[in-house]
Amino acid sequence: VARDLNLEANKTVKLENSNQLGYYFRVTRKEEKALRNNKKYHTIDTKSNGVRFHNSATKIYNNEYQQIRDAYNDQQKTLVVEIINIAAGYAEPMSLLSDILAQLDVLVSFAVVSASAPIPYIRPTLHPKVC
Repeated sequence: VARDLNLEANKTVKLENSNQLGYYFRVTRKEEKALRNNKKYHTIDTKSNGVRFHNSATKIYNNEYQQIRDAYNDQQKTLVVEIINIAAGYAEPMSLLSDILAQLDVLVSFAVVSASAPIPYIRPTLHPKVC
C-alpha cells in the first residue's frame, strides 16, 4: 500500500486496529492528497490524527479475521463453561477432604505433644461427679 501511494511504510502509512472497524490503514492529513484520487482505496473517515482507509483486500481479510476471532471467542466461552462445571464437581469432595484433614491434623498434634512431653503422658481417669 505504501509503495502504491509512494509513501513511507510505518511512518506515513500505518496499519491500525479498532474494535469497531477492525484493521485499516491510516495516513496523516498532510499525506491525504496521495489517497484522494485513487479508486483502489476507500476512505473510512477523516479525523484530526489522519485519514483512515482500506482497500478491497484489507476489507476481505478483515472480515475473515473477525469471523475467525468471533468463532474463537465462542469456543473459548464454551471451554470456560465446561471447565467451571468440572471444577464445581470437585467442590463437595474437596470440602469433605478438608474436614478429614482438619481432624487428622488435630490427632497428629495430640500425638506429637504426648510423645515429646517432658513428663510421660498418662491417660486421665474420670470419676463420677460428686455433689
